[in-house]
Amino acid sequence: MYESHPELLARQPPDETVLWRYMDTAKFFAIVESKTLFFPRVTTFQQQDPFEGHPPRAFINRLKANPPSMVGQETRSHEELIKGDLENLAGLRRLVCVSCWHANVGESAAMWSLYSSAGEGIALRTTFAGLRDAVRGTEKSVSGGLVQYVDFDKYDERFN
Repeated sequence: MYESHPELLARQPPDETVLWRYMDTAKFFAIVESKTLFFPRVTTFQQQDPFEGHPPRAFINRLKANPPSMVGQETRSHEELIKGDLENLAGLRRLVCVSCWHANVGESAAMWSLYSSAGEGIALRTTFAGLRDAVRGTEKSVSGGLVQYVDFDKYDERFN
């Protein structure tokens, strides 16, 4: 089922936003055969991008300076609280699964070269509303939003 997540609501694109999913033919036939989309864990992208799904350094630094809550945690040291919070963040990355689509009005030569092997591939085209409607009947909860790629070391969400 599709559920608007409060953290993604501001990043949810308009219904008419055109989305593309580029893949090699083997992945396409797997989708057709299984009638399912594959949602790999965010952590599987670490080879291509070790920062995928990580909060920016400024967030981590603020967390280290001020752990969210020490109520009921008086027996734990500041360092133990920070370590626990960072472990929780890492654990969340193992729980989040994604299906990556490219938002663009037309096809992208760069996406073709990245995601199709040996010049053979398929590009699925839909809209955000179409993708959202396609997952409405599933038993798992699915939410969607646009990804914002930022410089891990320089980005500070307080200024954006």
